[in-house]
Amino acid sequence: MKVLSIGSGWRSFAFDGFKARAYGGVQWSAKGIASVILREKMMADAKMTEAVFGEHVLYINHHLKNYDMPDYMDSANNPVHRKKALEIDRLWYAQNRQRISHWIPESPILTVNQFIESLSPHEQNDL
Repeated sequence: MKVLSIGSGWRSFAFDGFKARAYGGVQWSAKGIASVILREKMMADAKMTEAVFGEHVLYINHHLKNYDMPDYMDSANNPVHRKKALEIDRLWYAQNRQRISHWIPESPILTVNQFIESLSPHEQNDL
């Protein structure tokens, strides 16, 4: 099995520790704490997948600040930002096309469901 993930970019978050210590729920909501939690979960999931599958995982993702994209999650609601995000994904694919082509096997690529169905019941229980 091979896992190719071309991400949607990492957002960077900076908090003023002195100010943040006095934040309540409203301030943390306004400052994007949900975005921070989601980003950290995404990064942890990517690291765990790499740890389990090793060289069978190719994860391509970069910080959005390097591409003049806003850090806030609502930027996806803006058509201009959505278009730019798609352009960035195409760029990342183009930049990594040779790496991807060497990494993808000659054998057919399975969907996740096809892969799971190809496993023995014991292997499926280990997932």
